[in-house]
Amino acid sequence: MKKSTVFLMLLVLSISAAFAQRTVRGLVVDVNHEPLPGASILIKDTQAGVATDIDGAFTITAKSGDILQVSYMGFESTEAKVPSKGDLRITLKETETALDEIVVVGVSMKKSDLTGAVSHIDSEVLTEKPVTNINDAISGRIAGVNISKSSSPWEDSGIKIRGTNTINAGSAPIYVVDGLVMGNEFGFYNTINVNDVESIEVLKDASATAIYGSRGANGVIIVTTKKGKKGKGEVTYDGWVSWAKPGHRPEVMGAQDLFNLRKEAYANGYMYNHPDADREKYINDVILGTNNVFSDEEKAGFASGNSYDWLDQVTRTGFEQNHNVSFSKATESTNFYFSLGLNDLKGIMKGTDRQRYTGRINASADITSWLKVGTNTSYTYTRDEMTDGSVYSQALYNGNPLIDYAPYMDDATRKDEDHLTLYWRVHNEESNNNFNPFNSFEIVTDRSRYHLTSSNYININPIKGLNIRSTFSINRGEQSWNQFIPTGIQQSIRHHSHEAYATQQRFGETQWQWDNTVSYDKTFNNVHRLNAFGGYSMSRSIYNDLKGSGQRFASNDLGYDGLFGNANIGARSISNSFAQRGLMSYVLRGNYSYDYRYYITLTGRWDGSSKFAEGHRWGFFPSFSVAWDLTNEKFFPKNWAVNQIKIRAGYGTVGNQDIGDFMYTALYYPNVTIKDGDGIPSYNTDHRRGTPDITWEKQKQTNIGLDLAFLDNRLRATMDAFFINNSNLLLSHSLATSSGYTYTVENVGELSNKGFELSISGTPIRTRDFEWNITANLALDRNKVKKLYGGVERILSGDRYGNIFIGESLSNLYTLKAGGIANESNRELWEGKNFNGHTIGLGDLFPLDLSGKDGKPDGSVDLQYDRYIKGNMDPKVYGGFSTDLTWKGLSLNAVFSYKLGGHTASGYYEGLISSTGTSNASPDLADSWTPTNTGAFFPRRIADAIGYAPYGAAETDRYIQSNSFLRLNTLSLSYSLPAKVLKKIRMNNLRLYFTASNVFTVTKYKGFDPEWGDGNGYFPSERAFTLGLSFSVL
Repeated sequence: MKKSTVFLMLLVLSISAAFAQRTVRGLVVDVNHEPLPGASILIKDTQAGVATDIDGAFTITAKSGDILQVSYMGFESTEAKVPSKGDLRITLKETETALDEIVVVGVSMKKSDLTGAVSHIDSEVLTEKPVTNINDAISGRIAGVNISKSSSPWEDSGIKIRGTNTINAGSAPIYVVDGLVMGNEFGFYNTINVNDVESIEVLKDASATAIYGSRGANGVIIVTTKKGKKGKGEVTYDGWVSWAKPGHRPEVMGAQDLFNLRKEAYANGYMYNHPDADREKYINDVILGTNNVFSDEEKAGFASGNSYDWLDQVTRTGFEQNHNVSFSKATESTNFYFSLGLNDLKGIMKGTDRQRYTGRINASADITSWLKVGTNTSYTYTRDEMTDGSVYSQALYNGNPLIDYAPYMDDATRKDEDHLTLYWRVHNEESNNNFNPFNSFEIVTDRSRYHLTSSNYININPIKGLNIRSTFSINRGEQSWNQFIPTGIQQSIRHHSHEAYATQQRFGETQWQWDNTVSYDKTFNNVHRLNAFGGYSMSRSIYNDLKGSGQRFASNDLGYDGLFGNANIGARSISNSFAQRGLMSYVLRGNYSYDYRYYITLTGRWDGSSKFAEGHRWGFFPSFSVAWDLTNEKFFPKNWAVNQIKIRAGYGTVGNQDIGDFMYTALYYPNVTIKDGDGIPSYNTDHRRGTPDITWEKQKQTNIGLDLAFLDNRLRATMDAFFINNSNLLLSHSLATSSGYTYTVENVGELSNKGFELSISGTPIRTRDFEWNITANLALDRNKVKKLYGGVERILSGDRYGNIFIGESLSNLYTLKAGGIANESNRELWEGKNFNGHTIGLGDLFPLDLSGKDGKPDGSVDLQYDRYIKGNMDPKVYGGFSTDLTWKGLSLNAVFSYKLGGHTASGYYEGLISSTGTSNASPDLADSWTPTNTGAFFPRRIADAIGYAPYGAAETDRYIQSNSFLRLNTLSLSYSLPAKVLKKIRMNNLRLYFTASNVFTVTKYKGFDPEWGDGNGYFPSERAFTLGLSFSVL
């Protein structure tokens, strides 16, 4: 009996031991035995999981025989079985398309080898927002990168990195797409399919951009497109549909209030000239009793009680759909990625349509163990049907809320003489250019753009670590722009002698680039890592255009396709241009790191450019950077609290050659002079004197950075301070006419720029089912002019904008300083002053007398001595932040952007507050000066007064506004199906999402939008709602 009991006990204990859980310890490393912090460890078919610490170590409670799934970004996932005893050591291999790898000028490099200021955005972030171009996708995401939205769907958004570093030359960065260096010719960069992009790297400081030499002064954006991933083939789809409405619009007076504003303004004007007259009698007999102040149409509109919104009649609910499908697969020796994309837009302005088709093939193959070939090829076709800009501008500025728009829209009446133009009060010469916007819909304007880019390489790997690579790339862009203005509308009557007008314009540019590099990467004794490359590059760009136009056609039926039939011989026009430029470069770069603690990078690049004259074409651009990762020191304690302290510093010289061609010589171009009905060939000049010794703008930049990580990498921060000196800046300035030229361009300017950038990311909460992630970035930059030509201290533009002063920012606002509204309480400030033609009395806006010839107030207010710098249009601080909340498969994402401290003027709002009722007006004018409202913010309203010449709203600083704002760019809610469900239906993922864009903006700005302005031929902002679906099938 005792023996049986003991046997049963031993059996139970052995069974229990077999199924008992235990504490499993392990280490996750790469093939170089380096720890991988943050790797994910998950017990298969459960929700239990942990992450590795800074040393790649982990501890998890599991049973013997459990399967651990181990994954790490950029590495191949693997599985490991829990042993009955002992610890685990798991080695992960980098995937062939590891995200740590990017291609720059014909050589593959690791992001970790870029010791300068580099920001990274991956594909998951890029596709969080339903947008169709990269700039919109990264807006608010990267410190020091400022995106300016395009003014219409057919225009390109702008981008600046670290502020302004030039005066007259281009300030856009260069783009490197799979190693091909390019600009944004014909908008190519903004047509890259966002779904094809694996990652974006933004190189900011000279130690990072020096590899691009003479083109790196404005920063570099590196685009790496997707490739296949090893394993099963994958089919991926992402598509969405979106509905958009016009965004914020400044409030305007309705017809009733506008009628009363005009009535009072004209009455005030009459009393200004006739102070003893009967005001009410004038109102009744003249203003209301005749057509001098109000037309019959306006009186009828007032009597109807309606207020007619013209802009509402030319806008609509926009609709956009976007579909992308890709096919990918990779093996040990081949890699294939193929995608197709379609975007179709019907914009919020009626008549605006766009279709875009994209295709991409990325493929590579190991021909032998030492030979690899590959291609990255894409094609994009975009067709835009563009509403004429006068539709928006006329409806916005000249759409009279007192006049019924029905007869201006009706096909039976809209081309009658009385309805060809819009007007206020009375048809006159000024209103002849106020084109009926509904007739302007007949103007046909379309544009087609084609882009073919192909980067093709051969890579020879004769020994381990040594790669010899040759890459030939081509970028071909074409654009056709066509327009037809038919007869019968005011544009043809006013500008084309009542005749139809047609034009066709063709533009083309071909760029090729050939890169040849040798690179070597080796680690010695597991502590010394050397990565170096050298190479040379040649590139050439050839541009040409051809334009033709004509008038008078047999009918309007053929539009611009019938250009050959233009019958007005004297109005025929044909022109063309041609240019080519080339660049040859040699580059050496070396990276050395010791034990992942000390890093140093040295770069030298020699560039020779055809944009400069013989003897001035070559320049040398060196840089160096160092870094120290303090946390990898042996003396530094290894703990969960502090995971990284990496200090970086760099210095380098780069250039800017984004200037016109042949600036070093005077240009002459063929011309034709008509005499006695015949043409005489001749040559003309653009009156610019060439500058033979012109050369690159040069930029010297120092960058100091700090990378931090805490709390098991759940809190990370990156800080950079930069100090830039830009010299040899190209300045255009006038010459004495006696020289035979009117202007020249020389390397004479100098501009400093300094700033600070901060990026923070964190995961405050992470549990099995819930995770909260936040990111934020902040940037500031300040530029200051240090030197101009010939001892000049300022260059004035004659406007508030574009004035240049030594010691001041380029983006200054230069204007008169307002003293306020003239009242008895401030009479000493305005009475008896000479305002040089302006009249000042009680209730008028007046500027202050700040200075004179001797630097002291002289009793006269003029533009020469009394303007001052009001402030800066650039923000003091700008950036963005986002938050992501995820619970099981449900995610909520919000992306914000902000700018603080800048100033600007809204021309549209200034027009509204200048109104006397003969144009649209702001309700703010209810606070206009009257004898009983002497504390008003706006001056008195006076119209049609003889000898009355007040200061306008745009002539002083009184109505310059802050352009600070906080915007919720996007708010997204998504749901992803659980892995167990996906596995049953053979899918890798399936995600449904809803996104609201431009949700709200907090600002004091009174115009349309503090970031996007008042619009230029198109409504400047829109609010959109999007439904989307993405999935991948294995």
